[in-house]
Amino acid sequence: RLSAERPTAQIQQSTDRIGVVTAPAPGAFRLGKASPNPLRGRAELEYALPERSEVSIAVYDVLGRRVVRLVDAERETGTHQARLDAGTLPSGKYFVRMRAGAFQQTRQLTVVR
Repeated sequence: RLSAERPTAQIQQSTDRIGVVTAPAPGAFRLGKASPNPLRGRAELEYALPERSEVSIAVYDVLGRRVVRLVDAERETGTHQARLDAGTLPSGKYFVRMRAGAFQQTRQLTVVR
């Protein structure tokens, strides 16, 4: 899947044809679940924007302290990926919060060692 974060793709085999199809714009703002969850190292979160938006995605500990900022930028309409490297986080529960305009959504995340 191509996105603003991944604008290119590599083809492993030679081919006579390549088809490119544009994906429809998402119908609503959405923060997907972290995968994998629970995680030991890295996780990916997919998020969707039905319009160009200023996006903030951050990870908070159970005391409400921000421990990681994943995204803090304007993004184009579409589906995007955010990556979390939890290698420096202690085991425990965390919360991932996305804000884009008036939209806000929070997901739970568990780090295990």
